[in-house]
Amino acid sequence: MRKNLFYLSLIIALISTGCTKDDGAVRRNILIDAVPQPKIAKNGGSTNISMANLAGFAGKFDVSLLYPNDIKPLKMDIVIRKNANNTNIKVYQAGVKVFPTSFTLTAADIVTLFGTAIVAGDTYDIGVDIYTLSGNKYEAFPVVGVAYGNTGVANQPGFSVTIRYTAG
Repeated sequence: MRKNLFYLSLIIALISTGCTKDDGAVRRNILIDAVPQPKIAKNGGSTNISMANLAGFAGKFDVSLLYPNDIKPLKMDIVIRKNANNTNIKVYQAGVKVFPTSFTLTAADIVTLFGTAIVAGDTYDIGVDIYTLSGNKYEAFPVVGVAYGNTGVANQPGFSVTIRYTAG
């Protein structure tokens, strides 16, 4: 009798602690952050940086949202990465809140940001750091981890999270 009572109490304990009302596909204690999807595209101007005419470089590009009627970011920072080095990133324009917005990047802007002259072979990648309405930041070029553009969303038509200008 004691043996049966032990097993019965064990079964009752397992049943009462094994199931909760929070057993759905996505648990309530897991927060899902809605991240807007940016779109960065060259819009005329120079396609690359000509070493023969640095002063004439004018890289024109637009920053917009892939889905303009979907969720909005709190803000975005336009950032530039030099030579694919995720530890060498500078903020070109902070706190952009209006989309689409057009920008013109010059060689003088690049020299001012990085404090060094442009050398043939240098690459400059432009991306955006996204701040969501919940206050989280998603970096275009994180030092640790994977950027938001390296996930499955990068395969969507029209989606581009970075552009590149190469000095040559």
